[in-house]
This record gives sequence, C-alpha cells and structure tokens, in this order.
Amino acid sequence: MTSNISAFIPKYLPAKALIFFVFVICISPTIQLLATHGNSPQTLGEYLIMLIPDISVLLIFLSLFFQKEKLHFNMYLPDYIVIGFVVINVGWGILIGDGFINHAKGFRLTYLPIAFYFLGRTWSKRDEIDTTLKSIFAIFVALALSGWIIWLFFPELTTLMYKYSGHLVAKYFIVRMTSLLWTPVLFGTLMAWASYYYFWKVIRRENNFWISAILLMITFSALVMSVSRGPLISFFCVLILQIPFIRFKKKSILVTLALILFQSLISLSVTKNFDTQKWMIGSTFSTIGMQKDVTRVNRWQQSLIDFKNRPLGYGLGSAGAVAYNNNSTKSKATLSTDGWYLKLACETGVPGLISFSVLMSVFLSVLWRNREFSIQIIGFPALGLGLMVIIQCVSSNVLDFYPYIGLFWFIIGLTTHEKP
Repeated sequence: MTSNISAFIPKYLPAKALIFFVFVICISPTIQLLATHGNSPQTLGEYLIMLIPDISVLLIFLSLFFQKEKLHFNMYLPDYIVIGFVVINVGWGILIGDGFINHAKGFRLTYLPIAFYFLGRTWSKRDEIDTTLKSIFAIFVALALSGWIIWLFFPELTTLMYKYSGHLVAKYFIVRMTSLLWTPVLFGTLMAWASYYYFWKVIRRENNFWISAILLMITFSALVMSVSRGPLISFFCVLILQIPFIRFKKKSILVTLALILFQSLISLSVTKNFDTQKWMIGSTFSTIGMQKDVTRVNRWQQSLIDFKNRPLGYGLGSAGAVAYNNNSTKSKATLSTDGWYLKLACETGVPGLISFSVLMSVFLSVLWRNREFSIQIIGFPALGLGLMVIIQCVSSNVLDFYPYIGLFWFIIGLTTHEKP
C-alpha cells in the first residue's frame, strides 16, 4: 500500500505544489459558485475564495525557494524568444491600451501563465517527472468520474450551478458534461489532454496496460460527453497527423479507430441515435465553410472587421473575454472570444501575430528535435500537445484558460530543454 501511494507522491517540493495547484483549480469553480452564488464577492472571505487559484499559483513559485536543491538554469534561444514575446505584447499592449485594470486583467489571463514555462525549464528533479504527471492526470481522471456521477445521478446540481453562474444550461442534444468546472469547453480541453496522455501510455504498452486503457476510456468518454468540438477535433487531428512520424504506427492506428468506434457507441447509447455525431460533422463543415447562420462565424467576421479597423491592436485587455466583460473601455474588440489568433490580432495587432508566429516556430522546431524523450508526455507527446493547442486556438481562446493553461506551458518548458 505504501509503495502504491509513493508512486503518486513525489519528494520534490515544487512537484507537490504543482499537484496541489491542479487539484485546487479543479475544485475551485464549484467552491466559488457555492460561496458567492455567482455574485461579485462582498466579504473578505469571499474575496479570498475567489483568489484561491491565484494563491495556489503563488505557492508553486514560493516552493522553489524552499526546496533543498539549487536552481540550475542556463538561458538559451527559446527562453529569450519567450521573454521577447511577453515583453513585446505586454509593452505594446500597455502603450496603445486604455486603463491599468484592463492591462492587469489582460496580463493575468494570457501572460502570467507563461511563468509555468520557466518552472518547467528550472525543474531540477527530472527523475520525478513521471510521478508528478501520474498524479496530475490521476486528478483529471477523478474530474472525469465526477462528471459522470453528476451527469447520471445529480442533474439538478448542474441546473443549480448554471443558475448561479447566470448562464443557461449548456445543451447540444444532451446536457453537456462539465464536471466540477461548469464550463464544457474548458472541461473538454482538459479531458483531451488527459486522453492524449493515456493514449501514449496505451500505445507504448507500459506497465499496467489495461489500467491505462481503462483510464483512457474514462477520460475520452468524458471528452465526448462535453460535446466540445474544438477539443475533440484537435485531439483526433493530432492522432492522425502523428501516425507517419512515430514508431508505434500500427498501434496508433488501431487505438485511434477504437476511439472512433467508442465515440459512436457513446453517442448511440446516450441519444439512441447518431444525431450528435451528424450535428458535430455538419456544424464543423458549416463553420469551415463560413456560413452566415453560424454564431462563431459571425463573431469571426466582426473580429476581422475590428482588426482591419485597427491593425496595430486595441491594447492589452481590450480584446477577448476581458473586453467582453468590461464596460469602461470605448475602443475594444469584444467578440474576439471564439478564436485566440483573432483575439491576439485585435489585442496587440500585427506585432502580436508576428511575435507569436516566431514563438511557435521556435517551439515546434525544438520540440521536434527533442521528440525522442522517453518520459511519458515529454518528447513526442509534448509536440502533439503543442499542436493540439495550436489547432484548438482557431476556434477558442485556449491560451487564455487561466490558470489551467499553466500546465501546458509547464510541459512545454520541460521538453524545451537544451540537452535531451
């Protein structure tokens, strides 16, 4: 029993803090909604509850100063590119933007999580990466199971939490699974990451193969039940794109086909037909075809108009979710909430797009070079995770999923290492 527990508890203090962070951000939306009923915080206790995710982020970086091992960090090209990307976008965004509060919110949402990249770069206990990732994705499995329990046995809880949030219950043929996050796209994104992690454990046929296969089915079924096209499409795109380049071609094809069949069976068992799949395919092609009756297409078109009107951007915090929820700024691109590239284009304009293109080019190049790392999601799987986020950013603002996106930056930092 002790050895089984130790397999999920690393000794490295920042690793423990990171695991605690993931646990906290999985339960904090529920705690916050129950504490405030969706209203603005009024008491000191409510303010502290709303700051729980930020406090957990702070604890991770404080743990770096209390751990026994010394930090070893040598700057090299990708690190300078990351810093340059942040400096260019934050500096330019503040210069052309309007209001300190907007700038602070925009920085927190998009650029603060990039600190996790440097957490990965300074990670001294690389022999405990495996244990750390096992614990993190075990939490995601628990999140998936919680989603199934709520969806099957406590549907009234979903109605109550959506009432608190001020939104209608998300439905596409079925009530979309959200687990404890109460937002299907974020939940689906995390389930896509977890499914990809267990996909690699399955095709590598590591220890406890059947356990990994079961965990893959749990997380993937939760992804399907979120009815989130972006995470699901990006997940399958990466599975297909990577087949010619990996050593596990036959296994990868077999598992991919098995997941497609599994998705069809879930659809059939839940809706008694294949309407969900038909809708997902039809809706996706309608979006790709830029049909006028699609809400996301209308937002894209308006955001393009906003970008053309101000190609150098509206300023940090004047696009995307921050602008949408803010009434104090006159010049803003409020509808750039369904595609991160358009959001970046509207926020910091052409300089932002150029800097991000350079950043992604360098990352993909380094991740490709380091693709033969053998540790779990590090190496080729990290390259796939990067591609998954890049693809999903077309239709949603994934890189603004604060603070959850910190895990993505952390994994990129772990893999973007000068010595594979």
